[in-house]
Amino acid sequence: MPKLHISAFPRDRRRHGGVRRSQQLCEIARKNGSEFIFCNCTWKQACLVLFKSPFSFFRVVPIAVSLGWNYFSFRGCIVALVYGGWIHAELRKRSWPELSLEIAPGRLIPIANVLVSLKVPFQAFPHNLEFMVPGQKLRHVRPSDNGFAAEMRVYRHADAVHTISKFDAVVLQALGVKNSNPMPYCPSNEDAVALKNIRLQRETSKKDCVLILGSVGNPPTREGIRKLLSQIGSSNSCHSFILAGFETEVFQGSAPKNVKVLGSISDDELHKLLVTCETLLVYQPPTSGMLTRLIEATAANIPTYVIGGYLQADELHAYGVQSIECIDELPWQSAL
Repeated sequence: MPKLHISAFPRDRRRHGGVRRSQQLCEIARKNGSEFIFCNCTWKQACLVLFKSPFSFFRVVPIAVSLGWNYFSFRGCIVALVYGGWIHAELRKRSWPELSLEIAPGRLIPIANVLVSLKVPFQAFPHNLEFMVPGQKLRHVRPSDNGFAAEMRVYRHADAVHTISKFDAVVLQALGVKNSNPMPYCPSNEDAVALKNIRLQRETSKKDCVLILGSVGNPPTREGIRKLLSQIGSSNSCHSFILAGFETEVFQGSAPKNVKVLGSISDDELHKLLVTCETLLVYQPPTSGMLTRLIEATAANIPTYVIGGYLQADELHAYGVQSIECIDELPWQSAL
């Protein structure tokens, strides 16, 4: 029987944690003999598929209307219609393969709900439990309770749910999803080679900063960075900090003087920072996503500390990740 994996993020996008997780899952799918496709086709491309497969369009129309009535905004209803029809056509073309799909913000929750209504069996790989992410706004659903219901409908239907952390798996089990189990993040082969090089270069490099990483596009991460900068500002610390990550340049006017804000940087620039930083410092609220970066940092032999009560990080003590309450608990080994 053919196999198909639907991935959330293609390789050519900005390599945030979601892209890295998708790379890992696509690598696993390839080893299992599975084809994989991305859900990033344009509206025009999806509509062209439906034009060539009108049966898929008409098959999904009543489902999209029902989902819109129960869960989704008008935009979400249209996404369910167009992209639900698109995936129906792709599955028909492949003679209904054994299916797995990633769950992430955007089109995948409406697509997955269409599959549930079609009674198509699949395995789900959520990047995060989106209903638990503080400040998360899923634009395709109506109020947050409907977002929770729409996401949980997917997990309860799935043959198996493979979460990124044990914590997520236990939460789903507590909510009645008995077939949930953790599949921790592990860097892809490409990233593993890069991390090994960083680890080797760190053996002889001069360490000159405390590195703060995060993506402003993630609401809890943005709030965590704001709180961390406030904590640094009130601590009168003489240490040097560097803040880098997607869109972190928004903090350039508000960061303390001893924090250099680089903003969005290239992979090469990040590589250099990981080689020369003394410590990686992350402020992450509970139940939000940052596991990929933490695991990669420890693989590169970078001392890593997490502030903010990030519950999933408690699972990473074996990797060397330490949870602390404030920056004063950092065990500085040398003046920076």
